[in-house]
Amino acid sequence: MEHEVNGDMGQAYLSDHTMGSGPYQVASWEKSQQIVMTPNPHWPQPLAFKQIVIRIIKEASARRLQLEKGDLDLIEDVPVDQLKALAAAPGVKVVDEPSFFVTYLYLKQHP
Repeated sequence: MEHEVNGDMGQAYLSDHTMGSGPYQVASWEKSQQIVMTPNPHWPQPLAFKQIVIRIIKEASARRLQLEKGDLDLIEDVPVDQLKALAAAPGVKVVDEPSFFVTYLYLKQHP
């Protein structure tokens, strides 16, 4: 609430700042490019990674090619038509697990 402005409950502040209490904290954030996360110094246990870089890559084929080249360690949201080729790539493991991700499709009914 210390960042509240005009009753917005801090939403304007959070649109380009982060706050939280998890194992990693945001070290830098370039909108639509990447997020760099580093260990939270207050986290009680040792962490496996000294840094996590989340790259924002909108084009699915670009994500796939970077994974195949070894530039990325993990990707998500791979189109179904690319899964077979990706699974055949050396050194790549495709994991298909159920998730809580839900896609909604809203249709307007015309008379």
